[in-house]
Amino acid sequence: MNLDDIYKRGVCIIQGMSINLKRFTEDDHALIERLFSDISVNNYFILRDDHRENLKLFTEHLLNWMREYSGFTFVIEDKGGRQIGFIVCEFGQWNGEFGAFLSFAVLPQYRNQGYATEAVALSIALMGNSVIKNIILDISSSNQYSSNIAKSLGFIPDKKPLYDIFHPEVGVRYNWVRQAPCNNEVIDVKGLRDKKRAQVIGIENGVYLGFDSDNGVPLYWAKTNLIAQKDDIFCFASSPTYLVKNNSYSEDAEDWDLFCWGDTTGRLLKSELDRLPQNICGDTKFDLASVKIGNNWRLPSLSEFEKLEKYCSCEWSTDYRISGMEFVSRINGQSIFLPALGLRGGNRGRVYGGGLGCYWTGTLDSSNEPYYFYFGRGGSGLKPVPLYYGVCIRPVIDKL
Repeated sequence: MNLDDIYKRGVCIIQGMSINLKRFTEDDHALIERLFSDISVNNYFILRDDHRENLKLFTEHLLNWMREYSGFTFVIEDKGGRQIGFIVCEFGQWNGEFGAFLSFAVLPQYRNQGYATEAVALSIALMGNSVIKNIILDISSSNQYSSNIAKSLGFIPDKKPLYDIFHPEVGVRYNWVRQAPCNNEVIDVKGLRDKKRAQVIGIENGVYLGFDSDNGVPLYWAKTNLIAQKDDIFCFASSPTYLVKNNSYSEDAEDWDLFCWGDTTGRLLKSELDRLPQNICGDTKFDLASVKIGNNWRLPSLSEFEKLEKYCSCEWSTDYRISGMEFVSRINGQSIFLPALGLRGGNRGRVYGGGLGCYWTGTLDSSNEPYYFYFGRGGSGLKPVPLYYGVCIRPVIDKL
């Protein structure tokens, strides 16, 4: 299958392993409406202002590309015929040669299942034995989902950052580039999917929410908080809605769950450390989770909590023994519950229990105060606080 089959022979369906690509028609406008009702598609798939205001103009624009042989658009369907997204290609110049610029979007409930990867792979195969020399993906640096797809298919990011002053919400972007195949090579998407599945299955006590760590590999959030017990035993709480009898260490404490930042003993009531690195995630000198749980568990970073806010919907809940916030992934539907267990200021006892959730990141600000993630009925956020506060820890892991 190649471009001649699409344009000259009128092939309308490309068969894949788990999806089909179906030629886009005017009847598929409803899919465009569904896709662009999703906030992440609107953030990353930038349309012209007139197209954004009137999606029917965008639909007609896509159809004209096909009529003029200047690009193509396919609907991505699963094998049951359900429309799950679309992939768009525009032909143009890239460094003085013919290039193909690919863009794609998938409905939230179908992400992270390999469908977009296979759609891009099938589109790459179409470029074999053609005048196309390079294939380009324009990806925001914050779009880890698309960056992982590009990386798995052999694209390499260009070093030159791109900025759009008219759409600053997209952030810094990079062109990811790979050569077109010299024949009708079909990428082994089954091998890619099996490799991905091996990455995202089998982490005990962990939940994968569909987005990756700062290291670019799947990030798992612990199902429950880190707690401490007598005899220097540190473990995961038995339930996301646990309650402990003490908030910090004392000689008669049976269990406790609020810890100073950077204290690997888990016992300090007031920590005054110096010469701290800006990031202690996984640092065995300062990361309590890394030291006491081991097995590559660690504190989440500032940006990983930012992703939790960005890629999850959150809802305040009072349905359990302790109130808290449930975070449900918009990517794969998985969820975690963070109980609102308050915090401790120095030697004082717990305050705001049941009304405020506070969780350490492993990241310092420019004034050497650590950021914590907080939430309540009014929403959530991140801010720096004194490192001697006693705050909860929800570990993460990103290494197998």
